Amino acid sequence: MIGKTVNGYSFVDNIDDILVLAHNPKPVTSLKPWVVWNLNSDGNPCNGSYFSSRDEAVNEFWARYLFEKAEYVLNSHSLNLTYQVYGQVQMAFRLHVISEETFSKLSEMLVRNGMNDPAANLN
Repeated sequence: MIGKTVNGYSFVDNIDDILVLAHNPKPVTSLKPWVVWNLNSDGNPCNGSYFSSRDEAVNEFWARYLFEKAEYVLNSHSLNLTYQVYGQVQMAFRLHVISEETFSKLSEMLVRNGMNDPAANLN
């Protein structure tokens, strides 16, 4: 999947063939050379968010992935998986690949509304 090109954007990172980060060094229609796309079941890009800087695109790339993963583990009602994903969120923040705002939202989702909320029914 890495190296595939769509509309002049080359895939530079990929998570589980469901999310890609792509770059176009010479964007024609925009000054936004970075894009984060979800991939549909056929592997075609959809739901694109375009960015001027790599840092903004990387934040969106990891934020999308971690929010999807957080929703999945909370819906699975697995306390162990919730702790694991929260560890990934902490690591992503320490490595500066997600913003402080994204970290706060994910922390609230996983800790306050998950691990520390009996109504979440995590076991």
